[in-house]
Amino acid sequence: MKNLQKYYEPLRNIKGIYIFVFVTYILLARFVPIVNFISQDVNTIIYSALAIIGALILAADFFMTFSIFKSWENLILLVFWVICLISSLLNMEYGIINNIKTLVWMAIQFFLLFSIVNIKDESEINLTLKRIMNSSAAIWLIGVIVSIIQFLLQIGYIAPFVDYPRRQGFVQSRLFGIFSDPNPAAVTSVLIVLFCWMQLKNCNKKATRIYYYINIALQIIYVVLSGSRTAMYGGVMAAFVVGTLSERNKLIDKQSNKAAFKSILGGVVTVATCIALIFAVKYTMPRLAEACSSCCETVDVSNPDEIKEPEISLEREDIREDNISNNRFSIWKDYIRISADRRLFGLSPRNLALYAEDHYPDSYVVTNEYETHNGWLAILVCTGVAGTAVMLVFLGLYLREFILYIKAVKGEKCELEVILLLSALLLLAFSGLLYPELFFANTHGTLIFWLFLGYLLYY
Repeated sequence: MKNLQKYYEPLRNIKGIYIFVFVTYILLARFVPIVNFISQDVNTIIYSALAIIGALILAADFFMTFSIFKSWENLILLVFWVICLISSLLNMEYGIINNIKTLVWMAIQFFLLFSIVNIKDESEINLTLKRIMNSSAAIWLIGVIVSIIQFLLQIGYIAPFVDYPRRQGFVQSRLFGIFSDPNPAAVTSVLIVLFCWMQLKNCNKKATRIYYYINIALQIIYVVLSGSRTAMYGGVMAAFVVGTLSERNKLIDKQSNKAAFKSILGGVVTVATCIALIFAVKYTMPRLAEACSSCCETVDVSNPDEIKEPEISLEREDIREDNISNNRFSIWKDYIRISADRRLFGLSPRNLALYAEDHYPDSYVVTNEYETHNGWLAILVCTGVAGTAVMLVFLGLYLREFILYIKAVKGEKCELEVILLLSALLLLAFSGLLYPELFFANTHGTLIFWLFLGYLLYY
């Protein structure tokens, strides 16, 4: 082991670089034009390289530091990972390769991203996360600007993509933009807003502050135009946390019931401000787009009937009063029924759709080719009672650690980083209820969730 000591520091540096590159590329993979430009073959090579390099780093870390066994959190996640492996083996009849790939990504998320506090010190962690979020904010801003321009010019089309064609631009009263899916895209925009808010609290340079204000404004505009209820509801909840804890910091020396009330009132005011911004964007942006469209059109001014402003609606066409969940209730009901066939270890992370096709060909999820649309439900469906029980233990003990932290800092100001982490994790946990992220996925939201979840343990 002493002979390996000299490799510890280089390995730590490699981990930091890898995490930055990994998260950044996964973010870029949300851009349809980028993925189409580099082609599917190149994209596959890049993903394979990231998986292999990540697996090698994990192997080196395991034999040199045994970091996987250094905390109860890692041990529980290791048990959960083993249950996923068992589930994959039990469902081999429907394939194994995709499950192996998923297991590799899960190992990287659990034992590299979540375990960042075990591999880097405080200054390195802060620097790594700041680099990741700053690059994400800059990259995402470019995509949001292009998307908003598409809305203003009323550009909408269908573009080829890896799995199936994707709507781009402004289609069916929603701004898809140049992203592969407006729901996770809008959630990412809310994450960027939270990060920029934190940076504003720490930044005094005028030019930099202007950049963050512009970024926040454009991200909010995209969230509203995307029509993503997940992002808007989750964003409002995150805003309540930010407003309440920020006001608490101002009143920390006034320990009274009135101070507590004012803290909650600060959260309510922040939520009210967010709602007002949503309505303001809904009112102004369609009119601005109509003005842009009118400028681009040629009409016969001698004919008054010819001069008409186009009507641009942000009311989603796929949501009705009798289908407020947008088919999610039917999807969840089907997957709960299907999962009952293999209660103990589930249907494995990547074989549930194939199993459903084989045993329930006429079910709603098969005929419409739906995933679970719920990251938390996916735990039960994919890993059964065994995996669900282990994850509940993990979340329960994690919550216990957080409660102990709250008690320890009672009477002290809540650090800005903690406010960011809490609000972001609440947002992502909520989005996981309505979208298949957090578990068995390799998306930007999933990576940030595990990275932030691990970082919060540092405090």
